[in-house]
Amino acid sequence: MIVHKIKCIIQSKLNQILAGAQPVVYNGTEYPFYFVDELFTTYSAMGERCFLQDFLEALEQCEDLLLLKSKNTRHSIVGEKKKVDKRQALQVLEAIENRDVGLERKIVKEIKQNVSIQEHKTNKIERQTKRLVFDYSDDDSLSSEFYEVKTGPKSLAERLSAAGSTSHQAKFAELRERMISAFGEHPVLPISSLNMALCKKHGIGFDWKTYPCEIYRHKHGTLKKFLFCCKFLKVVTFRTTYLILITPEMTQLCQKRILTYAVPPSHPKFRFYAELLLTSIFAIRVTVPYEDFYDIFKAVYFRELEGFLGMKLKKFIAMYKSPNIQLLQARDSQSVTVVPFGDESYTNYTNVNVYDEIVKMERNIEKVHVHKNETDVSVLDVLGMKKKPVGESNQGGWKDSLSDKMKQLVCIADMNIPKRIQVQSNLKVDKEREYDDLWKYLVVGVNTDNKRAYL
Repeated sequence: MIVHKIKCIIQSKLNQILAGAQPVVYNGTEYPFYFVDELFTTYSAMGERCFLQDFLEALEQCEDLLLLKSKNTRHSIVGEKKKVDKRQALQVLEAIENRDVGLERKIVKEIKQNVSIQEHKTNKIERQTKRLVFDYSDDDSLSSEFYEVKTGPKSLAERLSAAGSTSHQAKFAELRERMISAFGEHPVLPISSLNMALCKKHGIGFDWKTYPCEIYRHKHGTLKKFLFCCKFLKVVTFRTTYLILITPEMTQLCQKRILTYAVPPSHPKFRFYAELLLTSIFAIRVTVPYEDFYDIFKAVYFRELEGFLGMKLKKFIAMYKSPNIQLLQARDSQSVTVVPFGDESYTNYTNVNVYDEIVKMERNIEKVHVHKNETDVSVLDVLGMKKKPVGESNQGGWKDSLSDKMKQLVCIADMNIPKRIQVQSNLKVDKEREYDDLWKYLVVGVNTDNKRAYL
């Protein structure tokens, strides 16, 4: 009964499910069929809930679909019979399975070699520690200068760490570069799409169980825990888990994009700029829950999506009807399909001049200047009262215009000690200074009356 219901939903929404899924990419070639795991993720994002096994059985019963099962259920492939060459699909499936088996054999071989090396080193250490000699008698004082300890070798953990850390760091560094390049010029990937992005960029994904992280010989129970150890990524969970690339280069690129394309809704090219900002978030074509899009936009650009658009996202999508950002409706949920700018399935603007202009702006985005928030300008610099260096004339400067008492108050304020913990000063600000900038600086920074300053 449940399988039949799932089958009916799949048949009625087949075009939406396939449109939200990423086709299989192997050795740089895209094929007209999909991994079951990819279709299952898209199906779940539409608000439908079921077990993977029930979903697989429902796919098998669909007359219009061709299902080729793999040893790994999630790696089974499925496509429309009228579009799929079964012989070609079997070849791709066999190649993927052989690659996985070869990888497993290589891993097992490496594990056996490591175990043999460790056992040999352990036996050697045990033989050496038996010869450990302490040359002092029970009568000797422990503080005496006349004893010698002949130490054995370093601990097994220290020896293994020293022997293997370099190769592990190199392996992780190679993975780090592959993962960063898989993001391209986009900051976000759903965690379930990481391997898909890697395959699309490099033709092969990675198995987190066989890779080291930055901490030597550190175990991980899940892919999510492995990625928590990747300092160049930020793992965030809303309704789904996402990865945000937080390298300095990507952070600055996002800042430059928001500076370039954040224009008011009245701007003649607002629609194009806003769409570019939205579609530049994800590294590959994805379907995500509608509510998550708001959270992701804020996590990337540090501003509210509705405040930026001046309207709800669904209204923006309905108003402009872009093929690159679409709203999918289900009975009790909504999701958004996004095609990133620069993707092969991205639909160019019908206005060629606008498209060429945006391409040119993207190419020159690196030239946009990002202003830093930090400043080393002091309050007295702004007030024009900074002390002169030794040897320079102070004529016309703050020394000539302030009494000794005021100079002492300035020195106390310069210490930047919280007013509430200062001992009350017996000095008072000169009456003629009341309400000017220096008066404000001293009242806020110096405890002259045991009162808080609300300035």
